[in-house]
Order: sequence, then structure tokens, then C-alpha cells
Amino acid sequence: MSSLQELRLKHNRLSSMVNVSCGGSNLMSLDLFENSLEGEIPSFISECKQLRFLNLSSNNFRGGIPKEIGNLTKLKILSIRDTKVEGEIPKELGNLVELERLLLQDNVLLTGQIPSLLFNISSLLQINFANNSLTGDLPHNMCSHHRQATVLNNLQLPFNQITGTIPYNLWRCRELIIVSLSYNQFRGRIPRNIGNLTKLEALALGGNNIIGEIPYEIGNLPNLEILGLENSNLVGHIPATVFNISTLKRLTLQNNTLSGSLPSIIGFGLPNVELLLLGFNNLTGKFPSFITNASKLQILDMGHNSFSGFIPSTIGNSLTSLEVLNLLGNSFTSSTPDLSFLTSLTNCKHLRDLTFSGNPLNGFLPTSIGNLSISLEFFFMEVCNHNWKPTKSTTSLFRI
Repeated sequence: MSSLQELRLKHNRLSSMVNVSCGGSNLMSLDLFENSLEGEIPSFISECKQLRFLNLSSNNFRGGIPKEIGNLTKLKILSIRDTKVEGEIPKELGNLVELERLLLQDNVLLTGQIPSLLFNISSLLQINFANNSLTGDLPHNMCSHHRQATVLNNLQLPFNQITGTIPYNLWRCRELIIVSLSYNQFRGRIPRNIGNLTKLEALALGGNNIIGEIPYEIGNLPNLEILGLENSNLVGHIPATVFNISTLKRLTLQNNTLSGSLPSIIGFGLPNVELLLLGFNNLTGKFPSFITNASKLQILDMGHNSFSGFIPSTIGNSLTSLEVLNLLGNSFTSSTPDLSFLTSLTNCKHLRDLTFSGNPLNGFLPTSIGNLSISLEFFFMEVCNHNWKPTKSTTSLFRI
């Protein structure tokens, strides 16, 4: 079978591999994805010198990643994700000088520090080590190689135990589209030169020990769709520039110590936002008008802050895609005694969760609440100083 160039055996139930010789083989692609292969990764694979594509993912391989894989210098894609391999990432993988994609995610037994030699591979486009048990600081030579700084576009390292500060050089990789470093043990501040990454579409840094303020330079990211800075130690105001990123779809800032009010300046807004999480901060001010214009918004959480003023009486007129609305534990009131904002929410046909508890609404529930979405599962309005006398039209609410 020396003429065989491509071998695809994915999506089967193979449990073992025959030990074959690759000497003199022209095999360029070996795909064993999603089988039931057990034991150690076979050593004969390192003899397949012509391999460009190697996928061993979603199997039950154990033991370490063979350092001999570093001999496959023509490899462009190496995928060993979702297995039971353990130990450290071999530094010999740094010898894969033509490698473009290195996918080692979802191996919870993979430990140790990320080898700095990996960042000498100038052809790397994608690195995904998510959901492992990696430790130590990130190598400081990240993006220091000129060619790598012009090609790396996808860096995903979330859900590890990586420490230290975010390397300053990282922000020199101008082609980055995705950066996910969330849920590690990073410390320090978010570097201001992050604003240089103008192609960035997703930035996830939440769940770390990051301190300081959110850099206003984030507003220089015109293509950003996902910004995750939740569960950190951030303080200060949310920069108004963040609310001027028209491409933003998901903004998660909950569980910080952010303060100040949200911008109400005409021209600011998030027309494409679908998820907006601001809960558990020290935010103040009125309900921002731009939110009522976010017609694609599905989940809005402003709970456990110090917002005040009226809940817009027409809030549901434009937010017709709304599924979850949480205003718990603020100082919101209603502009009318009949809590007219509830009537407007009958326009939201996908509502699952409404929470207004702990706001001094001081009114009575309108009969229109019987027309709230049939998908409604939770409706909380404790400690709101409201009155409600059940009527024939409102008893239908109990269908939830």
C-alpha cells in the first residue's frame, strides 16, 4: 500500500490499530477521528514522514503524546483532542515547521507549561488548548516572530490553570480573530495595545484575576462580536466606546466592581447585541435608552446593581426577541401605577424568565399579564410593593 495517500476511518467503532510500517509510504492524510481506539498512540505513526494531516481526536488513547511526532516535519494539521492522553506537551512539537493548526483541547490530563518552542513555528494559524490542566506562565516569545505575528489568527486557551500576566507581545499578532484566555489564573491589567487587533471578533478574558479598568481602546475593535470580561476584578466605568461597537453580539461584564452609569448619548448603541450581562456590579443611573433599541436582544441581566428611574413603559415594543429579563435588586420604578411596562412585554413571544424582585415598583399588576408569553417559566416580583387581585383574565398566568 505504498501508493496510499489518504486513509479515512473516522466515525467507526475501531478499538485497536494494527502495527504497520510507514517506511517508504506516501501516506499524507490519516483520519481516525471518533473511534474507540485505546492504549498509547502507536509509535509507527512517527514513521509516516509524508503526513500533512493527522487526526487522532475523540478516542480513548492514554499515555503521553509521543515526542516522535515532532519528526513529522511536513505536518500542517495535528489534532489530538478529546482523548485521555496525559503528561506534558512535548517540546519536540516545536520542530513541526510547517504546522498550521495545533488542536489539543479537551484533554483534562494534559499538564505542564506550554513549550515556548511552539511559538517559533512561523506558520501557525490556530492554537487550541482549551479545557486541559496546563499551568505556568505563557511564553514571552508569543508573537515575537515576525511571520507568526502576521499569520496567527486563533488562540484558545480557556479553562486551564495558566498564570502570570498576559504577554505584551500577544497584541502584536495583528491577524488575531479569536483570543480566548478565560477561566485561568491570569493577573494584572488588560493591555491598552489590545486596540491594535482591529480584526478581532472574539475576546474572552473572563474568570481571571485581572484588575484595573476596561481600556477605552477596546472601542477601536470594529469587528468585535464577543467581549467576555465577566467574573474578574475590574473597576471603574464601562468605556462609552464599548457601546459604539455596532458588531457586538455578546457582552458579558457581570460579577466585577464596575461603577458609573451607562451612556445615553444618541448615536451610541448595540444594534446587533443578543446577550447583555451586567449583573452584580455597582452600576448606577437610569435605564439606558439604547437598550430599548436593541431589537435582537435575547438575554438582558442588569440585576444586583444600583440602577434607578423608570423601567421604560414601551420596553417590550422593540425587544420582541427577548427571552430573559433580570432587573433584580435595583431601585427601578414604574412610570404608571398599572406597571405598563408589563403590558408592553406581552409583545415578547419568546419570554422564559422575568425577574423584577427587590425594586420599589409601587403599583398593581395589570390584567394584561395574562397575555404574557406561553413559554414563560419564571416570573418573580417579590418585595416590589405591588398589589394584585386575581381576575379571570390573570389566572391564565398560572399556566407557567
